[in-house]
Order: sequence, then structure tokens, then C-alpha cells
Amino acid sequence: MQSGDLFIGVFIRHQKIGRTFIEWPLHVTIVSWARGAAEPQVLLAALDRELRSTKAFSVKVGPETLFSDGRVLVNEITDAKSLHNLIDIYEKVKEVENKLGYRFVSTLHPRYRPHVTVQSLDRLHSGDEFDVRSLTVIEQKGSH
Repeated sequence: MQSGDLFIGVFIRHQKIGRTFIEWPLHVTIVSWARGAAEPQVLLAALDRELRSTKAFSVKVGPETLFSDGRVLVNEITDAKSLHNLIDIYEKVKEVENKLGYRFVSTLHPRYRPHVTVQSLDRLHSGDEFDVRSLTVIEQKGSH
């Protein structure tokens, strides 16, 4: 990743705008790390137009499982309605980014598998629910 790369996701708990962090707050990744020539404000405006009619919805968290060859503990989203809603947003975000010429820095897996990564200081449990009312766009500062 390099400065200016953009991440799009859903934070589970409210975060202040402009906050920096080392350990990620609980979130569902929609699209991780895309790079493009368009200014972030152009992307935000295009996402707003594309997603404006999307209504808030609840997501039910599934059981803990291991991702990334058994290295990362996550709560996979397995509820059919939750999956449908998150996949719909994922497809729309990808379409907007592609139209604006963004390319994906991180590898996109052939099948989107929404999940919440368990963090050392925070976690969800199977059956927990949270509401999706907005997306968060994070700009990478500095290189990683």
C-alpha cells in the first residue's frame, strides 16, 4: 500500500472522522485498497449517487472461523439476507471504482466473503447483529 490508496468498508462501531489507528476497529471490508487518478471526493460523490437508494439494513454475524490459511480469526457473515445486502454493495462499489479507473491493489478473491476480523481488544460473537447505515472510505497516509 502507498499513500493515497483507498479502503472502503463498514465500521461496526462509530469512529470519529480523521481518527488514526494502528489496530483496525471492527469492520466489514467492502473493497480493500484501491488506487486511482480520481480525487477521493470524486469517488465519494459517485458512490453517493450509486448507493443513495440503498436502505439501512441489519447484519447478523456468523460463527468464528479461520481465514488466510488459518492465520486470521474472523466471524464470517453467513446469514442469507445479510450476505445478499453486502454482496450487492460490494458489486456496486466495484462497478463505480472500475468506471473511475481505480485498480485494486489488494487481490480480489473470486468470491466475496464478508466477515468481521476478531481484534485483540474487541470482537463480536455468533448471533450478534449490527446495522449498516453508511460506508467508510479510508485514505492510507504514508506507505505500509
